Amino acid sequence: DDDPYESLMALACHSIPADEMGRIAVSVWHAYLGHAGADSVIAQTIRAATLGQQHALASLLARVRGHGEPNQQDAADAVALASMGTGLTAGVRVGAVSSEDAVGLLQDRVRRLVAEAD
Repeated sequence: DDDPYESLMALACHSIPADEMGRIAVSVWHAYLGHAGADSVIAQTIRAATLGQQHALASLLARVRGHGEPNQQDAADAVALASMGTGLTAGVRVGAVSSEDAVGLLQDRVRRLVAEAD
């Protein structure tokens, strides 16, 4: 079994580009986001990916917090964590924040979310 805490950290930080290839991948993803308003198939695909990430984050938070199934707080924290990652990813893309700082901020938030549950 994977360590749920490490899996949570990895999923929370997965979209932060660490190199040029990562920045290119994020640029492609953001191009799809731009087209989602005009293309229902793209919108549906992005919505499914986003909801899948949020569900996985909530499940991992619940496991790390020791209560098995996600509750409303886990779900809300997962949405907030995913949204923070999205914003930091955009910040890295435009050079407003470094990859290292973005990952550090997300890791700190994960630690705080886990500690708040104790």
